[in-house]
Amino acid sequence: MEAIKSSVIAGKGISFIPELSIKRELKDGVLKKIDIEGVEVVSDFHIAYRKDHKPLPHEVEFIKFIKSSKRGFC
Repeated sequence: MEAIKSSVIAGKGISFIPELSIKRELKDGVLKKIDIEGVEVVSDFHIAYRKDHKPLPHEVEFIKFIKSSKRGFC
């Protein structure tokens, strides 16, 4: 994400990027947001961890929470 932001800031192009990841740059006026009417961007998110890692109890609880309908923010 940082490489994409740096490239855009350096004038190397434009990008679709989550607003949350450029919050500071928007506030500082370094980047500008362009709203596009009628376009809905849907993103898939995944939980990733090492193949040989057994999730710890707090990680298991986090995974359950993210997969549940109780999370309220997604």
